[in-house]
Formats: sequence, C-alpha cells, structure tokens
Amino acid sequence: MPETVKKIASLILKYWRQELEEDELNELLDWANHSPANKETFTRLTNPDFIVDRLRELTLVKQEMRHRIWTALQLSETEMQDEGEITEGDKRQYRLLDFPWWKWAAAAILLLIAGLLCFWFNRPSSGSMVSTAEAGITEAEPETTGAPARSQVRFADGRLLYPDTMPHGAVLEHGQLKLTREPGGVRVKTIAAGSFADSALFTTITTSAGEKLTVWLPDGTEVKLNDASLLRFPVLFSAKGRAVEASGELYFDVSKQGAGGSRIPFFVHTSGMNMEAQAARFNVHVYPQDKLAAATLEAGSLRVWKQVLHFGSGMNSRDRVDVVLEPGQQAQISNSTDGSDMGGIRVEQVDLQEVLSWKNEQKNK
Repeated sequence: MPETVKKIASLILKYWRQELEEDELNELLDWANHSPANKETFTRLTNPDFIVDRLRELTLVKQEMRHRIWTALQLSETEMQDEGEITEGDKRQYRLLDFPWWKWAAAAILLLIAGLLCFWFNRPSSGSMVSTAEAGITEAEPETTGAPARSQVRFADGRLLYPDTMPHGAVLEHGQLKLTREPGGVRVKTIAAGSFADSALFTTITTSAGEKLTVWLPDGTEVKLNDASLLRFPVLFSAKGRAVEASGELYFDVSKQGAGGSRIPFFVHTSGMNMEAQAARFNVHVYPQDKLAAATLEAGSLRVWKQVLHFGSGMNSRDRVDVVLEPGQQAQISNSTDGSDMGGIRVEQVDLQEVLSWKNEQKNK
C-alpha cells in the first residue's frame, strides 16, 4: 500500500474519532484542497451514508461487528458543506469511543478507508473499460417502490449499477449495452445487433430524492431526470417507434433521427398521458402525488393524448383526445389513476423559464 494512502487513511480515521492534532488537521485539509479529485475523495470518506454503504458490502465482516462499528461512529447533526473550500469549521464533532472492541472496529475502518483511497487514486482514466466488479454491479434484486437511497441503473436481468461508483470517463459493458460515465450522468449505447425479443427487455434508471441525472439514450436523445424520477427504455428500440416510460419530472431533447438514420417517432408513456415527438425539446411533470400531470413544449412539435372515459347506455367506452402543442404551451390533465377521470386536456401558455428552472440548476457529479 503506498505510504501516501496509509498516511491519509490514518488521518481520516483520526478525523472520525476526533483525535486530530492541529497540525494533522491542517495536513489533511491541505491534501483535500489540493485538487478536485482529493476533495471528492475526502467528502466521500467523511460522508456517513457512503461509509455505511461500503461497510454493508463487506461480506467478510460479521453483521454484528458491522453494526457495532457503525454504532461507534454516531455523528452529530452538523453536516459537511456541499461547496467551497473545506475549512476547520467543517469538522464534524464525534463523541470519543471507549469500547473495548474499538481496536477491531478501527482496523476494519482503516482497511476500508485505505481500500477506497487506493481505488480513488487508481481509478481508470477516461475511456477505460471497467469490469462489473469494479463498477460495483450488484446481484439481481427485486424492484422496490419509491425513490431509492442512491440513483441507480437497473438492467434487464435485475442487476443494479450505482452511477456514483463509476469514475468519469469509465466504460462498462453489460449485456448488449455499453455505459459511459459522463459528468452529470450516463451515456448508453447498444453494442450488439438485437432481435425482436430485445425490445421487450428494459433498462430502468431511477434518481434518488435530491439528486438529478442526465441520460443519453442510444438514439442520441438526451433526458434529464429531476429527483425521485424514473426513465424506462428498451434494450433495442422498435423500428416503428422509440418508446420510453417515465414518472416524476424529466426533460427530453429528442433527436430527429432514430436507429438506422430513419425518422422514427419518439413516444413517452406515463400513467395517464402519452406524448409523441420527432425533434423536440419538452418537459414532463408527472409525480404520482400531484393532482395534475403536465407536458410543456420548449421547441419543435409535440402531440399529447390521453384516453377519456365515457358512460353510455349500459356501456362504457374510451375515446382518445389529442392536442398538438406549440412552443411555450403546456398540456395539463388530471393525474387520477383510478379510472375515474373523464376530463380532457387543458392547454395553457406558461413561463418556460419558470417551468424549466429545475434542469438549469443541475450540477455535474
């Protein structure tokens, strides 16, 4: 293990235990502020959520010991500053640890921090391939409802990838997809000629509460996901239409051409509203808890439609209602999911800057 890694790991461990001398604290902060990469590493290794997630992944550490380790590292409610230079004032206050088993806990934490430092110092350079193990892909896990604790990519086989474990520029191949970690998000490409069955295999990307992510789809379409949002797309787009599913809030910049260079319509399906575009930029707002769902067009042309329930003499029927939006217009519908909605689509002129303000606040990660 490089001496620098040993030294920094030791200082971070003492930082956790509130045992740093003033000169040691200054040395650690000087190292953290030396480069953006060092600052990112320091922030992660002093983030309790990040540490506990890594501890949970240590399969060789008994569950009881992991619990004891984490109990020993109870934090105050003081949070690290998200931005700006790290200063002595950013120190967390920790209670001193007087447990007889602390030596074992300290050893586990020290090895963990040292291992993570080695990973950060030896991350693949831009464009380098990473293995599924290096990318931290999990085994297949059942789907859950609600926003995940960390933004994630769920592959068709049920396995999960957490984008924040991949360094910028790293490339991962999984199944028929190639993912490249970009500042702010993930670029997805199809790497093998697929069959018709592949259009029934889906990849799902979900953002956590408070985190945004950009996804570049294989056809060149760019999608920005607001927090607690979901984008579901097939491994292979159909030759008749590029269809995705969405919930939460997403901004689409749809490419004009689909696979093979032909003009293929792009469809967005939500719980109660559908959209069709070819070359357009538009925002979709359809959080389940909101009373209204909305689609707002910034540029191009966007068709919005829904099914409206009608009651007749002994027979109910559903008719399709369509509107075609112009830039600056927003289509609104009731966000009812119980089948009771009989209303149509309401179109209003809106302030685009206000509607799209969330995406302009996105920070690259």
